[in-house]
Amino acid sequence: MIRRSLRRATLVLSFTIATVLLLQIAGCGGGGNSTTASNTNPGATPSPTPGATPSPTPAATPTPDPATAAGYLTWKNDNGRTGIQSKETILTPANVNPTQFGELFSAPVDGWIYAQPLYVPHLTIGGAQHNVVFVATEHDTVYAFDADTAGPPLWQKSFLGTGITTVQTAGNPDIPVQPEVGITATPVIDANAGTIYVLAQTFDDESSFPSKLHALDITTGAERPGSPVELADPAFDGEREFARSALLLANGNVHASFASYGDIDPYHGFMFAFNASTLAQVGVWNVTPRWH
Repeated sequence: MIRRSLRRATLVLSFTIATVLLLQIAGCGGGGNSTTASNTNPGATPSPTPGATPSPTPAATPTPDPATAAGYLTWKNDNGRTGIQSKETILTPANVNPTQFGELFSAPVDGWIYAQPLYVPHLTIGGAQHNVVFVATEHDTVYAFDADTAGPPLWQKSFLGTGITTVQTAGNPDIPVQPEVGITATPVIDANAGTIYVLAQTFDDESSFPSKLHALDITTGAERPGSPVELADPAFDGEREFARSALLLANGNVHASFASYGDIDPYHGFMFAFNASTLAQVGVWNVTPRWH
């Protein structure tokens, strides 16, 4: 089932990566549609053919300003989840067409992609500047891809290891994410700190289901000091709580939310808050504390 998931994930990434990557380069393609003139009234007297009218010179495709180039750092682009990109300088109704807008390339990944890919322009990695797309999979892996050139990831980070696997869901048809759960919540990026925050759900050989918040350097994928931290509350059971909502960075804290796996009782629903700098857990809310 995992092998089938890998093939599907390649197709999913080829779609999702294109929708994000083309922000910087979709308008750079050339070409246009040719047209043929015809007389639509057969009985009409032909008019003299006028001299050719010079075609206007098409406007040059705008070049993004590195100082103001837009990034996609959180789900739906802002904390209001509006999906609006107010700093867009490339895409227009005129150049979003089959000739100039489309898939650039695809890249293989190791699992399904439910989290929205994120994007940071003009990021220096390995001594070179890249426009970077960050992709997280249900196989608990984070990838950083160059947005402009097909090739291997700039870096990748797996949260699995000896005795640590993803949460297997293939045996329960009531759970919509199949055949495994790893990183479902869209991560969030603090561009000023150069950190991407990722919530990973796993299963370990002690028969527990830890959910951990990771803080990674966006240029290397290395864990920040103090990372990861495990979400903790006496009533929190990672086997019952599913992190589907995107992470939120607000007021210096990273927020994570949980609901259920397919409404399978018993579950509570939780919200957690962590200090973005120290990763200290600073708040937790159990939505249904009297459930048990």
